[in-house]
Amino acid sequence: MLGKGRDKKVLKNKTKEGKEEKEENKEGKESKDLKDKKIERQKLDIPKFAVITPEFSSKKALCSFCGRESIASSGTWICEHCECVNEPSTVVFGSNPSLKEIQSKLDTGDIDEFSQALASYEAFAKSAQDNRFAYVVGFLYMRLSDFYLSNLNYNRKDFMYENTLLRRNATKAESKAKLFLFKASKPGTTPESIFTSFMALLKLGRLRDASSMLAELNALNNKESMPLADYASMLFSIENGAYADAMQSINKLIKENLFIENVAYYQAFILYKVKRYRESVSILEKLLKVGFSNKNLSDLILLISKK
Repeated sequence: MLGKGRDKKVLKNKTKEGKEEKEENKEGKESKDLKDKKIERQKLDIPKFAVITPEFSSKKALCSFCGRESIASSGTWICEHCECVNEPSTVVFGSNPSLKEIQSKLDTGDIDEFSQALASYEAFAKSAQDNRFAYVVGFLYMRLSDFYLSNLNYNRKDFMYENTLLRRNATKAESKAKLFLFKASKPGTTPESIFTSFMALLKLGRLRDASSMLAELNALNNKESMPLADYASMLFSIENGAYADAMQSINKLIKENLFIENVAYYQAFILYKVKRYRESVSILEKLLKVGFSNKNLSDLILLISKK
């Protein structure tokens, strides 16, 4: 009897403990579910902004730094490819057709010619005072690194050897990119130079330092710096997942008719992130019609098509 009673008591205690443990687990699960729902709800609350549909330009110009054709809808514009600031008074090096050909070599996979052509631009960038040139070399090496990685293939014969070479080349290109981005991160005193430093730091993942450059842009507080500060603020907010803050900068830039096409792309990107796919595609299709040719646009459309 005692034994049975004792076993019953132990069993009762164990059952009680198990029940408490289950309740704790349940509470933990509910807490996690509540947190997930809260995050999801925040995501859904974020896009309650009015989406302003801008009028796009079809005016084209060659970027003075990366040499690619870009939509240029205002006096000062930001390249849709490298995101360098271009002013009407920019001393042109990149508009030389040879630099445009550098990028086309990469587009067609002609790596040897791309590397040779980039070497001459690299030599120029090392001695240039304007940090946009160093930034573009870093940007191009990042593209080269991405190209190598995109060609990894595990289905072909001898894939291990070829993939090892591709990874090694990608790492070398990435190291070069970081070297030039670090050089570009040293700002001058002009808004364009500080903005370029911000962009370089953002690509290097140094968000705290990028935040300091953003503060410097805001501190200048003049008609040349504030549009760039708004654009930089938009990018910084997106990088941090603060989409509502980013949309405030976007709507401000659209109302002021500044950097419209680039801003609209980021608007579409945010709409994609908060699952407003139809509106995102609508903006992207309009950008395609006016010839916005940033590769990220077609990649984003492909991502949405899979949803």
